Amino acid sequence: MNLCFNKDCNLLVDRAFVNQTVNFYSSDGEDKYNFHKKRMPADWQYHTETIEYKFNSLGYRTKEISDLKHDFLLTFGCSFTEGVGLNEKDTWASLLANNLKLDLYNCAKQSTSPEVQYMNALLWKRNNLPKPKLVVCQWPQISRKVFGFAQEDDVNFADMSETKTHDGKWWERRYIVDNGERDKSVIQQIEGFNLVWESMGVPVVNFSWEEINVPLFTTIHGVSPEAGNQEARDREHDGPDFHRETERAIRPLCSSN
Repeated sequence: MNLCFNKDCNLLVDRAFVNQTVNFYSSDGEDKYNFHKKRMPADWQYHTETIEYKFNSLGYRTKEISDLKHDFLLTFGCSFTEGVGLNEKDTWASLLANNLKLDLYNCAKQSTSPEVQYMNALLWKRNNLPKPKLVVCQWPQISRKVFGFAQEDDVNFADMSETKTHDGKWWERRYIVDNGERDKSVIQQIEGFNLVWESMGVPVVNFSWEEINVPLFTTIHGVSPEAGNQEARDREHDGPDFHRETERAIRPLCSSN
C-alpha cells in the first residue's frame, strides 16, 4: 500500500494503479500463481478461473464516484474487503450491495490501517462527495501503523509496521508495546470516522474479523465465519465462502439501520 494525499484529489490516491486493469495484484502475483498452479489438485478452481482487478481514477477497485446511482453502499476495509485473490463479485461488499439492492463504492485498500479509513471519511465529507445510504466498515488490524512521507505536493502514506527502519523500530518498541499509545490513536480514528458519518445522518455498521479490545463508544461487531480451509487464489486470503458467510452475518445489522 502506498496511498498519497493531495488536496486536488477527492480521496487518498493509489497512483500505481490509477485507471489500471490487471490480472495479478498485491500478494496475488503471477509468479506465486504459477508456483501454486503446479502444486494444486486438478479441481482447484483457479486452474481455469481468471481474476480481473479493475481500478478507477483514484486507484480503487470500484466504479467512479461520478457513476454512482442515488442509493449506494460505501464500504471500507483492507485487502480482504478489496478482494485480493478473488473476483470482485465474490467479495462480501459486492454480495451485500446486491442483496440490499444498492450500488457500491468500495473504498477498501490492501495493507491499510484504521487511520486510512478515518482519513478517507474526512476527505469524503470535506470534498462534499455524494451521500451514501449506508456505510459499512471492516476495521483492519489495530496494530497497523502508517507513516507520512513528503514528496513534492503529495503526502505519501506507507505502512511501516515490521520494517527494518527507524519507523519500524518505533512501531516494534513503542507502538505495539504500550497499548495506551496504540489505543489513543485507534480511539481517535474509529470515533472520528463514525462522527463524520453521524454528522451527515448516514448510518454506519462497524465490524471486524478480529477482536478489538479498545474502550470505545462505537460498537464493533465481531464476525467469525466458519468457512473451513477454502482459500483465495493467492492462498493468503480467505475464499468466496468466507465472504458469503461474512455477508450473511452483516446483512441483519444493516437492515436494523
